[in-house]
Amino acid sequence: MVAVMALLAAFSALSGVISDPVQAAVGLHRRRLHKLLNHLQRDVTRSTQSSFRPKDQFVARILDMFDMIKSGLL
Repeated sequence: MVAVMALLAAFSALSGVISDPVQAAVGLHRRRLHKLLNHLQRDVTRSTQSSFRPKDQFVARILDMFDMIKSGLL
């Protein structure tokens, strides 16, 4: 079990090392950052119903972290 977890952690780290420069070169990081900043600026300057909403996977990961903390795994 520990070996599988270590293998998956290594794979995750290496995939980030490979994919991050590709995403930066394509401009994906910059577009996402500008989208976030534009929505935040719009929310601060005026109160609208079209405010920025994070994608469900981000909210799910945050809730997973709370569950792990609560169960004592982290």
